[in-house]
Amino acid sequence: MQFDTVFLVLPGLSLDESAGSLTSFALRADLGSKLEALVLPDQGDARYKGLDQVTVLESQALGPANPDGAAQAVADYVKEQSDALVLFDDTRFSQQIAVRLAAIMGVPAVTHVIDLSKKASILTVHKKVYSGSLIQGYRCNVPAVFTVDLTAVPPAERDEAIPVIHKEATVDDNDAQFTLSDQNQGPDLSTARLVVAGGRGLQDKDGAALVNSLAEQLNGAVGASRAAVDAGWFATSTMVGQSGKTVAPDLYLAAGISGTIQHTVGMDKSKCVLAINTQAEAPNIQLAHYELSIINNSEPTGRRRMGG
Repeated sequence: MQFDTVFLVLPGLSLDESAGSLTSFALRADLGSKLEALVLPDQGDARYKGLDQVTVLESQALGPANPDGAAQAVADYVKEQSDALVLFDDTRFSQQIAVRLAAIMGVPAVTHVIDLSKKASILTVHKKVYSGSLIQGYRCNVPAVFTVDLTAVPPAERDEAIPVIHKEATVDDNDAQFTLSDQNQGPDLSTARLVVAGGRGLQDKDGAALVNSLAEQLNGAVGASRAAVDAGWFATSTMVGQSGKTVAPDLYLAAGISGTIQHTVGMDKSKCVLAINTQAEAPNIQLAHYELSIINNSEPTGRRRMGG
């Protein structure tokens, strides 16, 4: 099937981090269609080489966190294209817009996509399943909405010659508005080059405070295991793993994280892992490139793990 247009939807919350990588992903898929970025609202520059056009959907009601309004605005814009694919990044906010958009359009939605490939008229979609242990493929011959895992996808080059069009969007004031109460000040976790993450081994909020302090001093993002989030030590937005975010920083510093597969599936693409733990055989220690073990309150012992 030939798709007339591929729309890259870029919510303002993740525009700067994802626009270039989403463009690069779409170009790599080589879908042979018009490639248009939809920005909502106007919060950054989305002009990247390979795009045919950038369209900014403007409305005061869109705000930074209105998934219902955003889905309706996108649906109204793309409805004239009978054969279209819509791509989002794989952040939680984008996922909330994507599933709403798919419901409005009456088309399939597929999350956590890692690859799109087209042979003849058949589009094949690949995504991770079973905590990332398997890759599953789907054939798609109808318009659809995808959220794309952009971990380790390099951004396309900027191109200031790409035309930008501003269009007023009609958004119902009664649409649900979300309040962003736990946003962190600092680098975005999904794209940070350095992540300092804490787990249950921190023991309490005082231990978690040390992780926050170190991340701030190193200009890194704060991450956490599900156990540490459930304990109330970290915000939900910091969770890394199957139930949280996928990261691929240059350095992932894990303090007090045992490293179950539900966590490691979210950080196993990290270029370098430094694990600090009191359990020498913890799964995270086995994954690490470097370890700092503190066993039975003894002096810390550090070593490089050749298998990491």
